[in-house]
Amino acid sequence: MSLYTKTGDSGQTDLLTGGRVGKHHPAVQVLAALDEASAAIGLVKAMATAAEKDIYTRAQRNVMRVMALVAGQPCDSAMLFCEEPLTWNAA
Repeated sequence: MSLYTKTGDSGQTDLLTGGRVGKHHPAVQVLAALDEASAAIGLVKAMATAAEKDIYTRAQRNVMRVMALVAGQPCDSAMLFCEEPLTWNAA
């Protein structure tokens, strides 16, 4: 199955704002790094105990919110971060 966007691949990609930037643009690089961070958190979450999963879920959501901001998705400060700060209680 092939997918055609009819925008061509001239070394550019779309951001949520509708603008096009080069694939080596800093925003694209930041989005890639945040995506890798989210994947790593997901891997750890998959191996976590039930009691630990909530903190990893909240961390992933925060990473996704930052990704939305970097990509140009408008959002208000109320939705930017979780209501409660993330804390780690080492036993």
